[in-house]
Amino acid sequence: MPAAIVDGHDFFAVYEAAGEAIQRARSGGGPSLIEVKVNRYFGHFEGDQQTYRGPDEVKKLRETKDCLVLFHGRVTKQSLLSDKELDRIDEEVRNEVEDDRRFRKASAQTASIRPADGCLRCLRLTYSPEVCIWREKLVLNRPLTKRSLKMPLRSG
Repeated sequence: MPAAIVDGHDFFAVYEAAGEAIQRARSGGGPSLIEVKVNRYFGHFEGDQQTYRGPDEVKKLRETKDCLVLFHGRVTKQSLLSDKELDRIDEEVRNEVEDDRRFRKASAQTASIRPADGCLRCLRLTYSPEVCIWREKLVLNRPLTKRSLKMPLRSG
């Protein structure tokens, strides 16, 4: 199987490797493996003291490996985008995220289906009866019946 190792902090390296893998798959060349090497800025879990890291390691990573900073530097240096264009894109993204946050907050107050229901909607089609039982009892708070294990999930 074709494989590639790429620097995950380099947008263009990841884009190129993914593009090659996608093109190969679409042309009948089968699957590919892409190993994307990145560094974490945060610990393995909330509250991780990260005693395994050197002093200022994360600070140095943020200064030298931040993918957004690297992307910004490359596209402005090559005149692909200007600082003004990148600022406009940043503002559009901030607005979109804020609009989505407001929508989700309003939707959560009026929704009759909990978020976990939507995330787990396909379990019955994919997993064992035990997983379906878990879904019916814990996620939907429905009584479990033989009929509920056999009936299709409601749509929407």
